Amino acid sequence: MALRKVEPVSTPVATIRQSCATTLAALAGFRESRWPYDLLGLDPNGLVHKSFAVGVGRTIPVNLDRQVPSVGVYSETEVFVRFLWRLRADNMRADYDLAVAGENALVVALVADPPDNRITFRQVVGRVVEPIAEGKNYFVGTIQFGVHHHYALS
Repeated sequence: MALRKVEPVSTPVATIRQSCATTLAALAGFRESRWPYDLLGLDPNGLVHKSFAVGVGRTIPVNLDRQVPSVGVYSETEVFVRFLWRLRADNMRADYDLAVAGENALVVALVADPPDNRITFRQVVGRVVEPIAEGKNYFVGTIQFGVHHHYALS
């Protein structure tokens, strides 16, 4: 029996974003916001405890010498996760600690998800407490990941 050469399949960036969002939405208590990544937390009407949004940044070729239009180019795409965690006025320090633990749960969920996407944790970009709405304080966390995949060229 002859072995067939299996060409890698390119993965659209939108599919990567959607896959990450689906993985995080499966975590208990977390839900994807109706607001896109760049707008999450800016409108007081969109504040929901444990809501998150997934955005994508740059896509950078990993190997510039191996670009084949029919296969694509092996690349790394930045994936950002922003999430909100409400801090109760009577227990802000404890809620802050819970928010940081929730941040870790998001990281663990994504890096444990399908190994074929090669998702890696890069950094926590920010941890900020914002008095977004009158009398309501929210922890706003932003996490960066890298996803290695084939980017379509045709």
